[in-house]
Amino acid sequence: MCGRFALTATTKDIEKLMAFKVFSEEYTPSDNIAPGAKIYAIVDNAPDHLSTLQWGLIPSWSKDISIGNKMFNARAETVWEKVSFRHLINKKRCLIPASSYFEWKQIDGKEKKQKYRIGIIDQPIFFFAGLWDEWKNPATQSIVKSATIITCEPNEEMSKIHNRMPVIINSTMLDAWLAPNLERSNIETLLMPYLEKKMYFAVEN
Repeated sequence: MCGRFALTATTKDIEKLMAFKVFSEEYTPSDNIAPGAKIYAIVDNAPDHLSTLQWGLIPSWSKDISIGNKMFNARAETVWEKVSFRHLINKKRCLIPASSYFEWKQIDGKEKKQKYRIGIIDQPIFFFAGLWDEWKNPATQSIVKSATIITCEPNEEMSKIHNRMPVIINSTMLDAWLAPNLERSNIETLLMPYLEKKMYFAVEN
């Protein structure tokens, strides 16, 4: 799973990878982003700017906004079958920028878990694969945009810490993830564990 991440990169870091300018008044870095918080994403129908969403997917058909509290992750193996995700994987994909993410390893014989900060070596920003949707609040008629981060089986090094990891889209494949009308086989090739030799796994106090 992925339940905490950081986005501390500068706007210039983001602009180096994307073909648009990030408006500084809209962007606030954070080292502790949790489910339910505001996050930024590049959505497939508006790929020229950062959109602001809520972390925790609220499907358009949902009657209750609280469902988002449980849907901050989606498993890559089941996105094609789950009713909450199967209509989004083909037409509502997004890229969620991060500088690192956190995971906790269970240590035998110890009550507390060991915290790790995980990221990409020499890369101040990378992108999670995500899905997004829009939900209309029936009481206020306001629109809430929300997103979930897709997870997959871990690479070998990550498996020593946790049994899941977020899907990280290679920087050369960002446009491919957002491209319309992708075949299922093309999408599945992107939903793979990131190469461990390009990642760092740092113990945090």
